[in-house]
Amino acid sequence: MPSVLFSARKVAYGAAPFTNVRIGYNASAGCLNLLVPGARCGAIELMTGLKTAVPELRLDGTTCTIGNSQHLTVDFETENQVKAFMAAIKGESPTTPPTREVHLTKTNSAEVTEPAPSTPPRCGTGAASKQSMDIDDETPPRLAKRTKLSLAEVSDTKM
Repeated sequence: MPSVLFSARKVAYGAAPFTNVRIGYNASAGCLNLLVPGARCGAIELMTGLKTAVPELRLDGTTCTIGNSQHLTVDFETENQVKAFMAAIKGESPTTPPTREVHLTKTNSAEVTEPAPSTPPRCGTGAASKQSMDIDDETPPRLAKRTKLSLAEVSDTKM
């Protein structure tokens, strides 16, 4: 089972407050992690051993206190987030409304009649592109290095 992430308004870990963070719970490892945006260290491990023993969870509005002491307190935005967090810690399935499926349709390039405003013109279509194919005759032949050097000497003497 992958980790479950919860957005939290504030987390108090001991005496250290963290605001606008995410709490990550990994059920297979039984650990609770704190993800602070902009932190270089990645995640801070808050608790381990949740796989074998579920700690006491106390609910007070949108605040959840984990464990017997108040050294880990998580303040969520809504009560639904608190309930989903508690269900994940306890190993229950969260009671969330079913998600709605959205089916995307494919559009063929032939169906699109007007390109987006910033789209460059298409290459390789129309009479203008056929004329540009004849430009290869106007391209000068590739010269060897010695020939280029002799041409440079000739042009220098003419100046």
